[in-house]
Amino acid sequence: MAADRIEGYLTKQGHVFKTWKTRKFVLRTTTAALEYYDDAAQPPTLKGSISLKRGSSMLDAAGETAFVVIDADGTKYPIKALSPDDKARWMAVLNRVIAGGRDFDEIFAIWQPPRASSSHDGALKKGGHWNKAISDALFHKIDTDGSGFIEFQELCAARRPAAATMFERFGVGNP
Repeated sequence: MAADRIEGYLTKQGHVFKTWKTRKFVLRTTTAALEYYDDAAQPPTLKGSISLKRGSSMLDAAGETAFVVIDADGTKYPIKALSPDDKARWMAVLNRVIAGGRDFDEIFAIWQPPRASSSHDGALKKGGHWNKAISDALFHKIDTDGSGFIEFQELCAARRPAAATMFERFGVGNP
């Protein structure tokens, strides 16, 4: 990860066809831009960019994972996070950038997810909570030393071939 950006996956509603698509999002703190990519294409293709400069705003939308980013021109971008925790993290960092924050260390401190716990391992061994465990692994890939994420990724890959395929598709690996 570069020192001026935060990456993750969100689901965005299209402007023309109102379908929802999961995209890789990159928040560039120095330029106050939220870019989204089609990462199924190789190399990933930039689909659009949302300016978070003066005049932009955010709305907390109905639903525990939904929110709306409004750029300075008034264009609305309906977005869904993967979980309520993810929504809170994205909204916190986006609001900070909209408010004029450009200091990456400050924004990254808001972004950092809680350290992985052993509860995921127990859920996998018991055969439960696959969606939460896999989404946590895919979308909370930041880990300060990398060890917790790799162990979890290997556990998923060994336990379910489908999990390994998802890791490859989303380009998740050791940060």
